[in-house]
Amino acid sequence: MNKEEFFARFDKETQEILKQGFCTINGKSYYCMTNNGSYNHAFTNYDSYTYYVFLKAFNEIAKSIGTDMIHPEFVNARCKSGFIKGDIIVEDFSNGEEKIKVIDIEANDYIEGNFAFYEDITFEDQMNQMKKVSEYYSNPQIYQMFLKHFLFHLYLGDVDFNFENIEIFKSKNGDTRVSPMFDFGGVYYMNVDEIGDGSWGYNFNQVHLAPNFLKYELVDYIIKEQNEVFSLEDIEKDFYIKPSVMTKRKIHIMNTQDKDKKKLIIRAINDLEDKSFLDKLLNIDIDECLEDELFTDNLKSLIKVGITPYRKAIKTCYEEYLKKLPNRVRK
Repeated sequence: MNKEEFFARFDKETQEILKQGFCTINGKSYYCMTNNGSYNHAFTNYDSYTYYVFLKAFNEIAKSIGTDMIHPEFVNARCKSGFIKGDIIVEDFSNGEEKIKVIDIEANDYIEGNFAFYEDITFEDQMNQMKKVSEYYSNPQIYQMFLKHFLFHLYLGDVDFNFENIEIFKSKNGDTRVSPMFDFGGVYYMNVDEIGDGSWGYNFNQVHLAPNFLKYELVDYIIKEQNEVFSLEDIEKDFYIKPSVMTKRKIHIMNTQDKDKKKLIIRAINDLEDKSFLDKLLNIDIDECLEDELFTDNLKSLIKVGITPYRKAIKTCYEEYLKKLPNRVRK
């Protein structure tokens, strides 16, 4: 893919750099996920393109199992020194509806028709509240979609999934619905005692996930600016994955003790009505999903190895759930 073909994909343009939040482009409402051309997250060093390409990949994976996730589009794309900068926008998924509030309180409680967030809230508490909200609005699909969101985020290894990263919208006529999945900033940055290449289990930077034309631009830039011998091989050799480290990571579920994690996954599986979702989730073909030229071999390798411990945990819990079913039900 050359530079012209690459930038032809990103056809949204604005007259100024965007800020995080809702915006209007050519009369259409969007939500800008990034800020001033760069994505800043407490746990990542991603630039906008890296975050974009992960979101794009996760969108393709989600589509393959029939679930709903935001579709990222790129705006204000700029290329400099081998990196792409720009703001990521997604179509406004609120549809002008009212968002059900998340209310901060001091202790475990349930605020009728809303969510309550308090210090040291556990994921089980959040699951219970989501079920109550679903019952309050007489819409069982709220809880069912929450369960699918949870299992999909867990499958990818997202450490930051909670009900502040899932929106419930209410229309003027009282209809309620769950937002598409979004906010995957914590993926592949979990349960690390100290930040470092060995503890992550991999080493890469933004350029490792970029198209080749950007890598060559970075090589030329380094040769010109630093007046030294440099090649594409010098970039590629710094990329590595250690499956032995990545696949042995502990399973993380927000604010939940180790002994409770298996119980939570089994509960989610038990409560999920559409068990075919699990079968599809556990049989995703990453290569088949990610055929676009944007998805480099490095990116696919990261995802394949990164999902390994979480897919295994879900599969183990699903098998345990099936074993407890009566034979006639299991068949």
